[in-house]
Amino acid sequence: MATRVILEVQQDLLSKGHKFVLTSRFTQDCLENTFSCIRQRNPVPTPAEFHYALRAVTVGQFLTTIPTGNYFDDGSDHLADFLDSKRSSCSPPPVVRLEQLDDAASPPDFTKTESCVLYHLAGYIVKRVISCSLCEECQSSLTESENASGRDVLLRLKEFKRGALYRPSDEVFTLIQSVEQLFQATSVDSLMESTNAVAMLEQAAMKLDSNLPSCHELQKKILTRYIRLRLRIASKFISAAKKRHTGRVL
Repeated sequence: MATRVILEVQQDLLSKGHKFVLTSRFTQDCLENTFSCIRQRNPVPTPAEFHYALRAVTVGQFLTTIPTGNYFDDGSDHLADFLDSKRSSCSPPPVVRLEQLDDAASPPDFTKTESCVLYHLAGYIVKRVISCSLCEECQSSLTESENASGRDVLLRLKEFKRGALYRPSDEVFTLIQSVEQLFQATSVDSLMESTNAVAMLEQAAMKLDSNLPSCHELQKKILTRYIRLRLRIASKFISAAKKRHTGRVL
């Protein structure tokens, strides 16, 4: 019955001037595959679980290629240098000097979207720091109840339960924003190849002014956690880019 209906629809469309009909697009396989991915963890998801799972599946399919798939991303690269061999360098990894970080050019101001992402990352750092044993003064200096600048747009979208995510104080956000500017002003390749990137970034960041309480070394804890997190994020992007390039070449 279904096959007969599709043939009749095809005949009707072709008679009206259409050159071809993609009959495979009439199926719901894509929709069923999406639902099966959503129901992997919970066969009967709640609205919040469905929202989270659908977002994860959608974003994941756009950002990465399925490892078990039989295709690669089409980057439209030319294959003129396909057989060219690259000489490997055995020289020791470079060392980042503190003078390079001090003399780095200042990057442009952050966009609203970048500020929202950075605000969300700052909240994560605050959560990790607060998990340590801190006094009430330190805890109150790290968080705020509301943000009037509009930087918490992304945080509110990711917050299924009101108050579940931490909102960093203006002092913490300003500090992390300065560290991010320092990171962006430095060559990422030189940082990832260096053996002392964390130490040099921490040393340069500790020169930044901060009014945070000094009883529990909050500035050092925040800077150390954010710098290590930022380097991990950068390394993941570099590894993913190299993996995509290797996949296209192979």
